[in-house]
Amino acid sequence: KLNKAQSAEPDNSEINELLSEAKKKLAISDFTKAGNEAESKGNLVEALEKYQKALEFAEQDADLQTKINEVSERLEKLDKKKAAEMKRIEAEARAKRLAIAEKSTKLKSLLESAKKNEQKQSFELAIKEYEEALTIDKDNAELQAALEKAKTDAEEFKKQRAKFFSNLEEAEKKFAAGDPQGA
Repeated sequence: KLNKAQSAEPDNSEINELLSEAKKKLAISDFTKAGNEAESKGNLVEALEKYQKALEFAEQDADLQTKINEVSERLEKLDKKKAAEMKRIEAEARAKRLAIAEKSTKLKSLLESAKKNEQKQSFELAIKEYEEALTIDKDNAELQAALEKAKTDAEEFKKQRAKFFSNLEEAEKKFAAGDPQGA
């Protein structure tokens, strides 16, 4: 009706003011409803934007300003929670990376030591190191194979030593019996 009245009397300031006031109230109502809807869906950023738009039309609305302050505070709390959560996630990731690096370093050290011990025929030490390495990397087929090889080599080495000492003992007996040629 106001639009029709304005068309009939475009220079009538009273009609123009009433029309302007009606549009203003409609804009406030529309933006406030949109803000309420966004807030109810948990979209606080959109809600805040809609409430601020409504406040542009209703600069003196204390209730609307209170609503904006409340939503702003909720957003700030969420941002702090998100920041704290991000810090926690980053700390966990950093700890995991450090743990992986430490395990990798420990594993490498154990493997190097085990191989050196195998070369020195210190098979029992090598076996212990391979077993410790397997506690770090249980499913590593190469480690399992190296452990089995070290065990096999240890058994073979024991047999060779036993045979050597048996032969040595026999030679000592022959030598002591006066048979240096048989020794």
